[in-house]
Amino acid sequence: VGFTLMDSSWNLKFEITDFVDNSQNPLLIFKAGKEEVYLPLNADYIRSIHKKEKMITAELPEGLLPDDLDLSTRSQLNDGGGV
Repeated sequence: VGFTLMDSSWNLKFEITDFVDNSQNPLLIFKAGKEEVYLPLNADYIRSIHKKEKMITAELPEGLLPDDLDLSTRSQLNDGGGV
């Protein structure tokens, strides 16, 4: 919480709203549009973590983001889009 998630494929930014500390499968939670999205915190998706900048760069898997999310703006602030 307090970090920004940046998708490396679409160059979208999202505010991380929560973290589920499950030892088997920790999750980052962020809002994309009006939906809450759960991203497993593992090496398959996470590309880098920059603690000083509070930025996590990830390659979001296809189909994770809601179908109705407007990807055309590419830099939305948590107005129902990303950060």
